[in-house]
Amino acid sequence: MKGVTTIELTDVNTGEKQTYKDENMFTNALQEIYNNNFLRFGVTTNNGFFGSLIRDLSSLESIIGGVYCLDKTLDEDASIIEVPSDCTIVAHASGKYTGNSSSRGTLNVEESAELDNGYKFVWDFATNQGNGTIKCIGLTTSYGGSCGEDFGYADGSIISPYMTVEDTSYTMANNGTSGINTQINTAAFDDDLRLYYCQINSSTQITIWKGSRPFPYKSPNLMNYDISDSDNYPFYADKSVTITLPVNLLSTNADSTRFICDNDGKLYLISINTIYIYVYELDYSNAEVTNYYTVSVSEIGGYVSTATLGRFVSIHNGYLYYTNSSEAEGCIQKVDYKTGDIVQTSPLMEDTSSTFYVLGLDYNDHVMIASTTQNYYWDEDSNMIHRMGNLVLAPYTIKWVSPYHFIGLFSVANSSSSSASRVVYRFATNKPLITINNLSTAVTKTSAQTMKITYTVTES
Repeated sequence: MKGVTTIELTDVNTGEKQTYKDENMFTNALQEIYNNNFLRFGVTTNNGFFGSLIRDLSSLESIIGGVYCLDKTLDEDASIIEVPSDCTIVAHASGKYTGNSSSRGTLNVEESAELDNGYKFVWDFATNQGNGTIKCIGLTTSYGGSCGEDFGYADGSIISPYMTVEDTSYTMANNGTSGINTQINTAAFDDDLRLYYCQINSSTQITIWKGSRPFPYKSPNLMNYDISDSDNYPFYADKSVTITLPVNLLSTNADSTRFICDNDGKLYLISINTIYIYVYELDYSNAEVTNYYTVSVSEIGGYVSTATLGRFVSIHNGYLYYTNSSEAEGCIQKVDYKTGDIVQTSPLMEDTSSTFYVLGLDYNDHVMIASTTQNYYWDEDSNMIHRMGNLVLAPYTIKWVSPYHFIGLFSVANSSSSSASRVVYRFATNKPLITINNLSTAVTKTSAQTMKITYTVTES
């Protein structure tokens, strides 16, 4: 495909016009989207508990019907399929818009049209919209173009611009004959996408169930995956070991525990209350606890909410991560659980009215955090918290399979026949970039000018 962009700036006082015209390149974003077996799974729209909004992927117009205007030029690299974090979206647009955003334009319905061999999109920006210097323009989804940086409606409600497929067919049954009593935060994926479940039998004993085979999502390309293939579907947890704990759990409630498979393949069990955090290092092969450690909550910052405590802690790269709400703005802390020492702390970006969960690692091994409305990742090198949009607020068991895809366990089935676990596979970029059009001349729009962007996409 070929894309051509024309930008027209018109001075409302003098009528003077400036016109700029450039051609673009396509990134691999369309390939990433369409090389997934979404339609085979049955894509639906769901605005329910999980905060997911699943878009129809069958319409190319909806996939390329948005535009971003960026303040920086980009490397013309097809692997860049989302707006880099150091870029600002100066202007954006998709469909018809009548709101008061200073960055969002509106679709010119009269001039936009479907062509014999493509589409022509025309967007208009008033004098108070999209002001600033533009060095690059890129197509995005119509959904992404409507949201820009914020990914929220004008009324402040939060939306999620991610394409999702949900598979509710994976039971947690032992050979299909009996259920396993567990919670989302006591399940974990290993690097091969094999799922482990930790069942709490008593305060001194646990059973770890191991999935019979890895989930079939290791490759982003799912076109050859047949959901009727009995070798891959459904999933059974058919192997288990029972482990006796050296020290009683702080609670037998699964909500007060967290089961972790770290990126080094090690298994951990965390037990937590408002006073202590217990860390058990587990050896599945030998069915034993290899080490046990105690961390005092008061010595690493203090109080966390008494509800679902297990979701406030996690272990990654051999360190304990803990969200602490005792500070004015809340913070996340990296703790050496063997010594109880705080290694690093970063303030969070919302007040303590929000609840912060530690979700796990993103594809770049940054720790992901979820509040009640947003996702963040912690760049420990710069000690900065970066916003990711509301990518995933509900699941606590997730695993990334590429920079732009992950799977997550959203709910748990405790029955061998009547219900199933909810496994989600998601194309997960909050700023999809489908084309890159570096302007040969930077364009600066002022409040004395209107702007018209005409973007024509045709088969080459």
